[in-house]
Amino acid sequence: KKKIKTFSTIYRLSDKSTKLFCFVSVIAGLLLFSIDYLFIISLQRFLTSINLIQKSKEINQFFELNGPYIEAITFLFFGILRVIIVWVNGIASGLAQANFEAHFRKIISRWSLWKGTISTGKSSTLYNDIVVGSAAATSTIYYMIGRIIMCLSTLAILFYYSFALTLLSLTAIIIILPMHRIIDIKISYFASKVQQNLAKSIDVLMRGIKNSLFVHIHGILANEVSNIKILVDKFRNSSSVYYALSSTRTII
Repeated sequence: KKKIKTFSTIYRLSDKSTKLFCFVSVIAGLLLFSIDYLFIISLQRFLTSINLIQKSKEINQFFELNGPYIEAITFLFFGILRVIIVWVNGIASGLAQANFEAHFRKIISRWSLWKGTISTGKSSTLYNDIVVGSAAATSTIYYMIGRIIMCLSTLAILFYYSFALTLLSLTAIIIILPMHRIIDIKISYFASKVQQNLAKSIDVLMRGIKNSLFVHIHGILANEVSNIKILVDKFRNSSSVYYALSSTRTII
């Protein structure tokens, strides 16, 4: 519920261009399923027309099989159309992320300057890492909405052609899913640790630079350097675990 509320707040605060590009990304994802299906059918029809595979009963489900040239043109047409949709999907996701970052950086800038009491480390982290992470998450959510609908449509097609094999594949996915969930929780935990350690190290560094004269006079330079080193080491260790878990999640 908390994550849904957070996403709802982000959506409400997003500007119109971000919402538009996110919507285009979802629509492109939906269209991609249809084009993928037609691309596969057109490939099958082309290979059948040049006698590389046997003619099946499904081959004429749209219209009668034509000659090799017409089937080749149809196959190329859907191939080019698929490339265009994938390109539009990628561009829309990227532009949604860029617009999101620009919009929220403006908000953070106004808020930081108006507030006046925000630490340099916190403001810098919000302006850079938090905004980039939030933009990537928001863009990914919209991207995944289209992919989820595409997967459901693909499952319907797979069940239609092979119920037993599709059921076996789903069983394997259900077994693996809890492992993914555990890894996702760990990734979220260490991602927050990365952000916290980075913010603290930046804050200590900026404070030391601002008060460099005080630091040198009172002989606490070594202590400040040691504190930064400890925080940077924590950042490195958290990042190492984060990337290890991310790689593990990718291969499972």
